[in-house]
Amino acid sequence: MSRTANPLFYRFIIGKPGFYATDKCIGCGKCERVCPLNNIKMAGDIPRWENTCTHCMACIHQCPAQAVEFRKISVGKNRYYNTGEL
Repeated sequence: MSRTANPLFYRFIIGKPGFYATDKCIGCGKCERVCPLNNIKMAGDIPRWENTCTHCMACIHQCPAQAVEFRKISVGKNRYYNTGEL
């Protein structure tokens, strides 16, 4: 059943629309570097999201300036960063 639902779910619910960088963005490009699908490209100092996002949230959670948001869902929410330490 998920074989039928997943393409629609990713295209209309999860996909690119909604990600943006606020004016807090410092143009460091970390979001571009941490994206596992190379979905983010820097246009000068501004990140731009393309169409292969799987909503892993790496760009949101690893932004040093907390400048990446997804619609209004992530605004004001804490960020999580895995340091790899146990």
